[in-house]
Amino acid sequence: MPATDIAPVTPRLSAIVVVGERRDRIGRCLAGLLAQGNLAELEIVLIDLEPEAAPPPGAEHPCVRRLPLAPDTTFAEARQRGLLAARAPVVAFLEEHAAPLAGWSAALLRAHAGPWAAV
Repeated sequence: MPATDIAPVTPRLSAIVVVGERRDRIGRCLAGLLAQGNLAELEIVLIDLEPEAAPPPGAEHPCVRRLPLAPDTTFAEARQRGLLAARAPVVAFLEEHAAPLAGWSAALLRAHAGPWAAV
């Protein structure tokens, strides 16, 4: 496995995604995240509200941490659990139906290098 494909010890960016019963929508999102050029700086926190279902494709990648929660967990609670699990100083919430473009995570980290509190 190339060095760029291993999970970082201390990531620079935590991408938090909540997935539930609409599992058909997470594939593009995870594929887009796993295609980022700076994958070694990224951790993907996948909050799974269907813990009995098969993990979505890509969830087995070393950069992905799948946190199963009960199906009755609210979206706000799920995001909060993701935030508490995040290890990076920069956190981004993504919707499972959105696919990040190439270079998204690097651009986000560059933007956070500025003198502002939020991007």
